[in-house]
Amino acid sequence: FQMLPSRIGWRPKRRKELREIFPDIENSSSLLCDSFSPSEDLYPLQSIDSTYQNTEDSFSSISSRSVEELLEEDKSIIRKEKGRKEGKGVAFAMASLDTLSTTNIIDPEKGIHQPNTQSAEPLPIFSQSQKVRKWRFHKGNNRFFCDGRIMVAKQNGVFLLTLFLLTLTLTLYFVFDAPYLWEHISPALPLLEAFIALSTIGNLLMTTFSDPGILPRAKSDEIADEERRYYEKLASETADSETAIPTRNTVPRTVQITVNGSRMRLKRCQTCQLYRPPRSSHCSVCDNCILNFDHHCPWVGNCVGAGNYRFFYFFLVSLAFLVASTLSGSALHIILLSQSSQLVDAIKRSPSSVAVILISFITFFSISCLSAFHSYLVAKNLTTNEDIKGTYSSKRHPSQKNPFNEGIVSNCISRLCGPQIPSLIDRRGLSIGVDETLTRDRSIDPSTVSTTATASSFSSVRYTNNV
Repeated sequence: FQMLPSRIGWRPKRRKELREIFPDIENSSSLLCDSFSPSEDLYPLQSIDSTYQNTEDSFSSISSRSVEELLEEDKSIIRKEKGRKEGKGVAFAMASLDTLSTTNIIDPEKGIHQPNTQSAEPLPIFSQSQKVRKWRFHKGNNRFFCDGRIMVAKQNGVFLLTLFLLTLTLTLYFVFDAPYLWEHISPALPLLEAFIALSTIGNLLMTTFSDPGILPRAKSDEIADEERRYYEKLASETADSETAIPTRNTVPRTVQITVNGSRMRLKRCQTCQLYRPPRSSHCSVCDNCILNFDHHCPWVGNCVGAGNYRFFYFFLVSLAFLVASTLSGSALHIILLSQSSQLVDAIKRSPSSVAVILISFITFFSISCLSAFHSYLVAKNLTTNEDIKGTYSSKRHPSQKNPFNEGIVSNCISRLCGPQIPSLIDRRGLSIGVDETLTRDRSIDPSTVSTTATASSFSSVRYTNNV
């Protein structure tokens, strides 16, 4: 009985009403669970009611009309509550309906749902006339703005602190120090510092708002096809396929590949349900698999990977030069003022210079060391994740060499000047229906696997319309 409300997704009020309709349900929970079939209909209560109509127990006296009325009332409430949050024209199925399939989409011609025999988690269903941006289906810990054009991590409080300190320091410097240097030293110095400041802010925003290289999660048909091909491979290796396939979820967690003559092991991500490419890893903060994962940087509020590493590196280098220039410019301002008066009087005349000097001095050494460290990583073609783990360390793994190291010049060109990879997630794409990446991870019953070949996992697209 405790399983039924959670599978149907009814609120406590509905559970109470369900007890009134099914007075003897606690004594027959096993019958209910065994009789439940996700493939019978879109809404489980209808199939449950029809199942009980054919039994001779206490459920035979249940009125199907009462169940249908409760179902319709609950659906209307859910539509009103969810419709206000998601926008006009959006209709939602009942919450937590495991019977809703990934291919339960709306046919524009018939206006009905197309059933599927596989079960899935609750998914939003959009009206047949509404085109929905695919960023609404994203499952990672990211926020989207400007209709999917900008994406950031949900934990961006430290990034706001970084942006505040940077803006505060530049404002103090260009309001109080730069005009004095422009007049008494040279206009070239403030202009150069303004260029470095714009470069620093631009690279910071690009690092924060760019896609770091998120790998799309496997779709339900890809997961099913991969498992099916694995079971078929086991069945072909042994004459008796039943003994060759012991249990579910026996897809290997790792596979071996060769990269430039070196053997590498690809791990299967249990969250994204895919084999991560070399140098990729799953970020626990953003809940995404990142291509060429370097690290998650809270100061920029985003992961650092193949999609934004060059912006991150240029941000560090430009920030190191900016801190050095503001530190020297403010110190020069104080020194020039102290020549005509005492040092205390110079500090009183320009207290903002002292604030800039303190902020720049505190951050200079850490930023300079971090820039030097990443310059070393670029020259060796390593990532921070690989360096921390010692993946290619000669002390930990003497026989393991970095297969991606092609020399200092080639490494710098490939990592900083090579072609920029496009975003692998189609944030701005339009679709009608339910995106399959929303579905829960599902397994295939090994007993249902045949020895015939299956279609490629990349050939099946379940959208009614895909733009």
